[in-house]
Amino acid sequence: MISFLFDKISKPGFCFYLGGHKFAGNVIIYPSGTWYGRVLTCHIPLLIDAYTSSSSSSSKDLKEKLKPLLRGYLDTS
Repeated sequence: MISFLFDKISKPGFCFYLGGHKFAGNVIIYPSGTWYGRVLTCHIPLLIDAYTSSSSSSSKDLKEKLKPLLRGYLDTS
């Protein structure tokens, strides 16, 4: 799985604290600052495709499927 991520993402970041409650985000998408929680390994390909898709309509559809996992946004400005 790690090699799959490195192949898809040019500059991955790591977080060593995953939170301690059911609403904690365990995946943060940079630079948008989007937080997803309760993400399992089966969700990773969908997340990567949603944020690397060249088609905006495809990306929007994939992000819609991820809504149950959405926890919020960071202000990255």
